[in-house]
Amino acid sequence: ALFERAKQAAEGSNLAWASSSSSSSLITSSRSKRNAAAGSSSGASTHLVGQLDSESLGLDAKRKWGQAEALSREASKQVLSEAHVVCATCAGAGDPMLAEMHFNVVVIDEATQATEPATLVPLTQGAQCAVMAGDPCQLPPTIVSRQAYTFKLDKTLFDRLQQEVGLAPLLLDTQYRMNPAISKFPR
Repeated sequence: ALFERAKQAAEGSNLAWASSSSSSSLITSSRSKRNAAAGSSSGASTHLVGQLDSESLGLDAKRKWGQAEALSREASKQVLSEAHVVCATCAGAGDPMLAEMHFNVVVIDEATQATEPATLVPLTQGAQCAVMAGDPCQLPPTIVSRQAYTFKLDKTLFDRLQQEVGLAPLLLDTQYRMNPAISKFPR
């Protein structure tokens, strides 16, 4: 079955396929050997096969790859245009595929663990309402560079809005995803 699928995939390209009664084999030749003969010593019929030119195969593969990428982009655009909700990481919200889309509401989960520049990316998509969820008492953003601290990149937009603008966070006191016995611990 694998050989049959490879044979079907090779149809129409500059690739040769030969088979004998005992096995199936892929036969290749160089441009200088315009045709090659393949056969078996068991008396099976001989098949003429064409050339395999790596340069033309490379160009053909690049052309087909470009066509596949174009089809994939079109399919993605169609799916996105029909979606009611689009989920992405903060950095992923800057994907060129989303550049022309506008979102009325942007929800940033774990906003207290994201750097301020990262949280600004999804907010550039035309949001009229932004919801930032996170626990400021848990993990801060991961900052590896010491120089980043000098630019205060350890401060989140969540923190800045709370401390410098005066927006009071709303405390959620009900846990909906956790087993009740776990959510009562250590009370």
